[in-house]
Amino acid sequence: MSQGSRIDIALAGPDDVEAIAALFAAIDLHYQNQTLDPEEALEKAALYLREPDNGAHYAIARIDGTPVGLACFALFRHGLIATGSVFLKDLFVTEAARGSGAGEALMQFVARYARDRDVTRIDLSVDVPNTGAARFYDRLGGRLEDSKRFYRFIGEAFAKLADKG
Repeated sequence: MSQGSRIDIALAGPDDVEAIAALFAAIDLHYQNQTLDPEEALEKAALYLREPDNGAHYAIARIDGTPVGLACFALFRHGLIATGSVFLKDLFVTEAARGSGAGEALMQFVARYARDRDVTRIDLSVDVPNTGAARFYDRLGGRLEDSKRFYRFIGEAFAKLADKG
């Protein structure tokens, strides 16, 4: 990416299926070393964007019109005094666009989204080995929260919990 390129951030809509599919494929390749074939990826991305139960918002970062980053987040209202929080599930910038400012622009977009809805907190988690992401969030002023524990139900534990009747 060229220095001084324009970074545009916008919430994804129905016309962004191809961009979402491409960015999800990049995320899959980065974390799982595999992804779906392009046609199946498009079908799945289209489903995600129109799925009524999907509470996620997808913000896309584009540099000179090319999709280079994605923030996947949700707003939660969980009290009356604490007005809620935004949970950032994923922030991803393609390898070629890292260092371009796209990640910080996505974070600023999510913060403004939250603020505009009277929410004053963003929560997220970082994989322990991802020290680059930890440094990024530290640089932006994020605070490592040691008063919480992160739990995951997956595989057999998930199946067992879901099957309890």
